[in-house]
Amino acid sequence: MKISGLILALIQCAALCLGDTLTNLKVTIIVRSSTSQSIKVRVQIKNEGNQEYRVLQSPTSLIDPSENADKFNPAMKGSPDTEPEFLGRAYKWSPEEAAVQGKYTTFSSGATKIYDYELKEYYDFSRSGAGVYMLIPTPYILLLDANNNIESATYKTEPYAEITIRSTAWSTSCEKSMDPVNFSVGVDTPRAQLHNCDNACPGGRDCLRKIQLAADSTRGLARDAKDHLDRNYDRWSTRLTRWFGARSDNRARRLRRRVDSLAAEDFSRYTPVQYITTELFLRASHFRSVAKTKDYKYGVRRCERLAQNDPKRAIKNADSFQYYAENPA
Repeated sequence: MKISGLILALIQCAALCLGDTLTNLKVTIIVRSSTSQSIKVRVQIKNEGNQEYRVLQSPTSLIDPSENADKFNPAMKGSPDTEPEFLGRAYKWSPEEAAVQGKYTTFSSGATKIYDYELKEYYDFSRSGAGVYMLIPTPYILLLDANNNIESATYKTEPYAEITIRSTAWSTSCEKSMDPVNFSVGVDTPRAQLHNCDNACPGGRDCLRKIQLAADSTRGLARDAKDHLDRNYDRWSTRLTRWFGARSDNRARRLRRRVDSLAAEDFSRYTPVQYITTELFLRASHFRSVAKTKDYKYGVRRCERLAQNDPKRAIKNADSFQYYAENPA
Protein backbone atom coordinates (compact mmCIF):
# COMPACT_ATOMS: atom_id res chain seq x y z
CA MET A 1 0.00 0.00 0.00
CA LYS A 2 1.28 3.49 -0.83
CA ILE A 3 2.12 5.75 2.11
CA SER A 4 -0.56 8.25 1.09
CA GLY A 5 -3.15 5.47 1.02
CA LEU A 6 -2.04 4.22 4.43
CA ILE A 7 -2.30 7.70 5.91
CA LEU A 8 -5.79 8.12 4.46
CA ALA A 9 -6.87 4.76 5.87
CA LEU A 10 -5.52 5.69 9.32
CA ILE A 11 -7.35 9.02 9.25
CA GLN A 12 -10.62 7.34 8.28
CA CYS A 13 -10.18 4.72 11.00
CA ALA A 14 -9.47 7.38 13.61
CA ALA A 15 -12.55 9.35 12.58
CA LEU A 16 -14.68 6.22 12.83
CA CYS A 17 -13.31 4.87 16.10
CA LEU A 18 -13.22 8.10 18.09
CA GLY A 19 -16.29 8.59 20.23
CA ASP A 20 -18.56 11.63 20.22
CA THR A 21 -17.32 14.77 21.94
CA LEU A 22 -18.60 15.08 25.51
CA THR A 23 -19.94 18.58 26.09
CA ASN A 24 -20.69 20.49 29.28
CA LEU A 25 -24.33 20.92 28.28
CA LYS A 26 -26.42 19.48 31.11
CA VAL A 27 -30.07 18.60 30.50
CA THR A 28 -32.67 18.62 33.27
CA ILE A 29 -36.23 17.44 32.53
CA ILE A 30 -38.92 18.58 34.96
CA VAL A 31 -42.45 17.14 34.90
CA ARG A 32 -44.74 20.11 35.47
CA SER A 33 -48.15 18.44 35.18
CA SER A 34 -49.74 15.10 34.37
CA THR A 35 -53.51 15.45 34.32
CA SER A 36 -56.44 14.70 32.04
CA GLN A 37 -56.02 18.15 30.50
CA SER A 38 -52.27 18.41 30.20
CA ILE A 39 -48.98 16.49 30.34
CA LYS A 40 -46.31 19.17 30.46
CA VAL A 41 -42.56 18.85 30.81
CA ARG A 42 -39.92 21.56 30.99
CA VAL A 43 -36.47 21.00 29.50
CA GLN A 44 -33.63 23.05 30.95
CA ILE A 45 -30.25 23.00 29.20
CA LYS A 46 -27.31 24.68 30.95
CA ASN A 47 -23.77 25.18 29.67
CA GLU A 48 -21.71 24.34 32.75
CA GLY A 49 -18.38 24.86 31.00
CA ASN A 50 -16.33 27.73 29.61
CA GLN A 51 -16.65 26.78 25.94
CA GLU A 52 -19.34 28.22 23.70
CA TYR A 53 -21.42 25.67 21.76
CA ARG A 54 -23.42 26.08 18.56
CA VAL A 55 -25.91 23.20 18.46
CA LEU A 56 -27.74 22.31 15.25
CA GLN A 57 -31.52 22.24 15.57
CA SER A 58 -32.24 18.68 14.49
CA PRO A 59 -35.91 17.60 14.52
CA THR A 60 -35.39 15.20 17.43
CA SER A 61 -33.24 17.58 19.49
CA LEU A 62 -34.66 19.20 22.61
CA ILE A 63 -33.79 22.72 21.45
CA ASP A 64 -36.39 23.13 18.70
CA PRO A 65 -39.98 22.85 20.00
CA SER A 66 -41.33 23.94 16.60
CA GLU A 67 -40.61 20.50 15.11
CA ASN A 68 -43.30 17.98 16.06
CA ALA A 69 -40.85 15.06 16.03
CA ASP A 70 -40.31 12.13 18.40
CA LYS A 71 -38.08 13.90 20.92
CA PHE A 72 -38.70 12.00 24.16
CA ASN A 73 -38.92 8.32 23.13
CA PRO A 74 -41.26 7.40 26.03
CA ALA A 75 -41.45 3.76 27.08
CA MET A 76 -43.10 1.93 29.96
CA LYS A 77 -40.71 1.39 32.86
CA GLY A 78 -40.05 -2.33 33.20
CA SER A 79 -41.57 -2.99 29.76
CA PRO A 80 -39.55 -0.88 27.28
CA ASP A 81 -41.31 -2.33 24.23
CA THR A 82 -44.56 -0.75 25.45
CA GLU A 83 -44.71 2.73 23.94
CA PRO A 84 -47.46 5.31 23.45
CA GLU A 85 -48.59 6.10 19.94
CA PHE A 86 -46.57 8.92 18.42
CA LEU A 87 -48.83 11.59 16.90
CA GLY A 88 -46.23 13.72 15.17
CA ARG A 89 -44.10 13.39 12.08
CA ALA A 90 -40.95 11.61 10.98
CA TYR A 91 -38.35 13.63 9.13
CA LYS A 92 -35.54 13.06 6.69
CA TRP A 93 -33.11 15.75 7.80
CA SER A 94 -29.79 17.01 6.44
CA PRO A 95 -27.26 18.38 8.98
CA GLU A 96 -25.28 19.96 6.15
CA GLU A 97 -28.31 21.84 4.86
CA ALA A 98 -29.22 23.00 8.37
CA ALA A 99 -25.67 24.32 8.85
CA VAL A 100 -25.82 26.29 5.60
CA GLN A 101 -29.18 27.77 6.63
CA GLY A 102 -27.82 28.77 10.04
CA LYS A 103 -30.31 26.64 11.96
CA TYR A 104 -28.47 26.35 15.25
CA THR A 105 -28.73 27.59 18.84
CA THR A 106 -25.76 29.17 20.64
CA PHE A 107 -25.02 28.28 24.26
CA SER A 108 -22.55 30.75 25.77
CA SER A 109 -20.59 29.84 28.89
CA GLY A 110 -22.97 29.64 31.84
CA ALA A 111 -26.05 30.14 29.68
CA THR A 112 -29.31 28.35 30.49
CA LYS A 113 -32.13 27.87 28.01
CA ILE A 114 -35.62 26.59 28.83
CA TYR A 115 -38.05 24.79 26.53
CA ASP A 116 -41.61 23.76 27.43
CA TYR A 117 -43.38 20.81 25.83
CA GLU A 118 -46.96 19.57 25.94
CA LEU A 119 -46.63 15.80 25.57
CA LYS A 120 -50.28 15.39 24.61
CA GLU A 121 -49.40 17.06 21.32
CA TYR A 122 -46.78 14.37 20.70
CA TYR A 123 -48.07 11.11 22.18
CA ASP A 124 -51.30 9.21 22.84
CA PHE A 125 -50.93 7.09 25.98
CA SER A 126 -54.41 5.53 25.77
CA ARG A 127 -53.27 2.41 23.89
CA SER A 128 -50.15 1.76 25.92
CA GLY A 129 -51.98 2.28 29.22
CA ALA A 130 -51.45 3.84 32.61
CA GLY A 131 -48.16 3.46 34.43
CA VAL A 132 -44.72 4.94 34.95
CA TYR A 133 -43.01 5.93 31.70
CA MET A 134 -39.37 6.66 31.05
CA LEU A 135 -38.57 9.72 28.94
CA ILE A 136 -35.35 8.94 27.07
CA PRO A 137 -34.40 11.72 24.62
CA THR A 138 -31.47 11.05 22.34
CA PRO A 139 -28.16 11.96 24.00
CA TYR A 140 -26.65 12.88 20.62
CA ILE A 141 -26.30 16.40 19.29
CA LEU A 142 -24.40 18.01 16.42
CA LEU A 143 -22.12 21.00 16.90
CA LEU A 144 -20.75 23.61 14.52
CA ASP A 145 -17.12 24.55 15.09
CA ALA A 146 -15.53 27.93 14.28
CA ASN A 147 -15.13 26.87 10.64
CA ASN A 148 -18.74 25.61 10.39
CA ASN A 149 -17.62 21.99 10.34
CA ILE A 150 -20.13 19.56 11.85
CA GLU A 151 -19.02 17.59 14.90
CA SER A 152 -20.88 14.76 16.65
CA ALA A 153 -21.28 15.26 20.39
CA THR A 154 -23.30 14.26 23.45
CA TYR A 155 -24.79 16.02 26.43
CA LYS A 156 -22.86 15.97 29.71
CA THR A 157 -25.14 13.18 30.92
CA GLU A 158 -27.86 11.26 29.10
CA PRO A 159 -31.22 13.04 29.43
CA TYR A 160 -33.74 11.04 31.44
CA ALA A 161 -36.93 11.52 33.42
CA GLU A 162 -39.90 9.49 34.63
CA ILE A 163 -43.54 10.44 34.40
CA THR A 164 -46.64 8.79 35.85
CA ILE A 165 -49.56 8.49 33.45
CA ARG A 166 -52.94 7.81 35.00
CA SER A 167 -55.92 6.31 33.23
CA THR A 168 -57.70 9.67 33.39
CA ALA A 169 -55.03 11.26 31.19
CA TRP A 170 -56.18 9.76 27.89
CA SER A 171 -55.76 12.03 24.92
CA THR A 172 -58.52 12.59 22.41
CA SER A 173 -55.90 13.71 19.92
CA CYS A 174 -55.59 10.17 18.62
CA GLU A 175 -58.61 11.04 16.50
CA LYS A 176 -56.59 13.67 14.61
CA SER A 177 -56.25 13.24 10.89
CA MET A 178 -52.54 13.27 10.12
CA ASP A 179 -51.17 14.67 6.87
CA PRO A 180 -49.89 11.76 4.75
CA VAL A 181 -47.59 14.06 2.77
CA ASN A 182 -45.47 14.39 5.90
CA PHE A 183 -45.47 10.67 6.62
CA SER A 184 -46.90 10.78 10.12
CA VAL A 185 -45.63 7.86 12.14
CA GLY A 186 -48.81 7.39 14.12
CA VAL A 187 -51.04 6.63 11.15
CA ASP A 188 -51.27 3.56 8.97
CA THR A 189 -52.96 4.30 5.66
CA PRO A 190 -55.04 1.42 4.21
CA ARG A 191 -53.01 -0.45 1.61
CA ALA A 192 -55.49 0.01 -1.21
CA GLN A 193 -55.97 3.73 -0.67
CA LEU A 194 -54.20 6.15 -3.04
CA HIS A 195 -54.21 9.76 -1.90
CA ASN A 196 -54.58 12.82 -4.08
CA CYS A 197 -51.26 13.26 -5.85
CA ASP A 198 -51.72 16.58 -7.63
CA ASN A 199 -48.54 17.93 -6.03
CA ALA A 200 -46.64 14.67 -5.76
CA CYS A 201 -44.88 14.72 -9.13
CA PRO A 202 -43.37 17.63 -11.07
CA GLY A 203 -45.91 18.83 -13.60
CA GLY A 204 -48.44 16.32 -12.32
CA ARG A 205 -47.70 13.99 -15.22
CA ASP A 206 -47.94 10.24 -15.00
CA CYS A 207 -48.03 10.51 -11.22
CA LEU A 208 -49.47 7.12 -10.34
CA ARG A 209 -47.00 5.32 -12.60
CA LYS A 210 -44.08 7.09 -10.92
CA ILE A 211 -45.44 6.18 -7.51
CA GLN A 212 -45.78 2.54 -8.53
CA LEU A 213 -42.26 2.47 -9.98
CA ALA A 214 -40.88 3.88 -6.72
CA ALA A 215 -42.85 1.30 -4.73
CA ASP A 216 -41.64 -1.56 -6.94
CA SER A 217 -38.03 -0.44 -6.61
CA THR A 218 -38.35 -0.10 -2.84
CA ARG A 219 -39.82 -3.60 -2.55
CA GLY A 220 -36.75 -4.92 -4.35
CA LEU A 221 -34.46 -3.01 -2.00
CA ALA A 222 -36.27 -4.43 1.03
CA ARG A 223 -36.10 -7.99 -0.32
CA ASP A 224 -32.36 -7.64 -0.98
CA ALA A 225 -31.85 -6.41 2.58
CA LYS A 226 -33.77 -9.42 3.94
CA ASP A 227 -31.90 -11.88 1.69
CA HIS A 228 -28.55 -10.58 2.89
CA LEU A 229 -29.60 -10.83 6.54
CA ASP A 230 -30.93 -14.36 6.04
CA ARG A 231 -27.67 -15.49 4.43
CA ASN A 232 -25.50 -13.88 7.08
CA TYR A 233 -27.66 -14.16 10.18
CA ASP A 234 -25.33 -16.47 12.12
CA ARG A 235 -21.91 -15.44 10.88
CA TRP A 236 -22.78 -11.69 10.74
CA SER A 237 -21.25 -10.05 7.70
CA THR A 238 -19.05 -6.97 7.49
CA ARG A 239 -22.05 -5.12 6.09
CA LEU A 240 -24.20 -5.95 9.11
CA THR A 241 -21.40 -4.99 11.49
CA ARG A 242 -20.90 -1.72 9.65
CA TRP A 243 -24.47 -0.55 10.21
CA PHE A 244 -25.61 -2.37 13.37
CA GLY A 245 -22.44 -3.18 15.30
CA ALA A 246 -21.19 -6.44 16.75
CA ARG A 247 -23.63 -9.34 16.83
CA SER A 248 -25.58 -10.35 19.88
CA ASP A 249 -28.42 -12.87 19.83
CA ASN A 250 -30.95 -10.36 21.15
CA ARG A 251 -30.05 -7.60 18.69
CA ALA A 252 -29.96 -10.08 15.80
CA ARG A 253 -33.49 -11.25 16.64
CA ARG A 254 -34.79 -7.69 16.89
CA LEU A 255 -33.12 -6.73 13.63
CA ARG A 256 -34.63 -9.74 11.86
CA ARG A 257 -38.13 -8.79 13.01
CA ARG A 258 -37.72 -5.27 11.66
CA VAL A 259 -36.15 -6.27 8.36
CA ASP A 260 -38.75 -9.02 7.83
CA SER A 261 -41.48 -6.47 8.45
CA LEU A 262 -39.98 -4.08 5.91
CA ALA A 263 -39.63 -6.87 3.34
CA ALA A 264 -43.33 -7.68 3.76
CA GLU A 265 -44.40 -4.11 2.98
CA ASP A 266 -46.21 -3.01 -0.17
CA PHE A 267 -44.84 0.59 -0.08
CA SER A 268 -47.46 1.89 -2.52
CA ARG A 269 -49.54 3.06 0.44
CA TYR A 270 -46.98 5.74 1.39
CA THR A 271 -48.30 8.29 -1.08
CA PRO A 272 -48.07 10.94 -2.42
CA VAL A 273 -44.37 10.44 -3.09
CA GLN A 274 -41.59 12.62 -4.38
CA TYR A 275 -38.66 10.72 -2.90
CA ILE A 276 -35.99 8.39 -4.17
CA THR A 277 -36.39 4.70 -3.46
CA THR A 278 -34.06 4.59 -0.46
CA GLU A 279 -35.87 7.45 1.24
CA LEU A 280 -39.21 5.74 0.69
CA PHE A 281 -37.65 2.73 2.45
CA LEU A 282 -36.60 4.97 5.33
CA ARG A 283 -40.00 6.62 5.62
CA ALA A 284 -41.74 3.26 5.80
CA SER A 285 -39.37 2.09 8.54
CA HIS A 286 -40.73 4.82 10.84
CA PHE A 287 -44.24 3.36 10.86
CA ARG A 288 -45.21 1.62 14.10
CA SER A 289 -46.64 -1.37 12.24
CA VAL A 290 -43.41 -1.81 10.26
CA ALA A 291 -40.05 -1.30 12.01
CA LYS A 292 -40.85 1.55 14.44
CA THR A 293 -37.44 3.15 13.95
CA LYS A 294 -36.17 6.29 15.68
CA ASP A 295 -33.91 9.15 14.60
CA TYR A 296 -30.71 9.09 16.64
CA LYS A 297 -28.05 9.76 14.00
CA TYR A 298 -28.04 11.17 10.47
CA GLY A 299 -25.55 10.53 7.67
CA VAL A 300 -23.31 7.65 6.62
CA ARG A 301 -20.23 8.26 8.79
CA ARG A 302 -22.26 9.12 11.89
CA CYS A 303 -24.32 5.95 11.50
CA GLU A 304 -21.12 3.90 11.15
CA ARG A 305 -19.86 5.37 14.43
CA LEU A 306 -23.23 4.68 16.06
CA ALA A 307 -22.94 1.00 15.10
CA GLN A 308 -19.53 0.77 16.75
CA ASN A 309 -20.21 2.86 19.84
CA ASP A 310 -23.91 2.32 20.53
CA PRO A 311 -25.28 -0.79 18.71
CA LYS A 312 -28.40 -0.86 20.89
CA ARG A 313 -29.52 2.39 19.31
CA ALA A 314 -28.14 1.50 15.88
CA ILE A 315 -30.70 -1.29 15.42
CA LYS A 316 -33.46 1.27 16.04
CA ASN A 317 -31.99 4.09 13.95
CA ALA A 318 -33.86 4.89 10.72
CA ASP A 319 -30.87 6.11 8.72
CA SER A 320 -28.95 2.95 9.69
CA PHE A 321 -31.66 0.82 8.08
CA GLN A 322 -31.59 2.92 4.92
CA TYR A 323 -27.81 2.68 4.61
CA TYR A 324 -27.84 -1.04 5.35
CA ALA A 325 -30.32 -1.52 2.52
CA GLU A 326 -28.37 0.52 -0.03
CA ASN A 327 -24.90 -0.17 1.50
CA PRO A 328 -23.08 2.88 0.09
CA ALA A 329 -19.31 2.83 -0.50
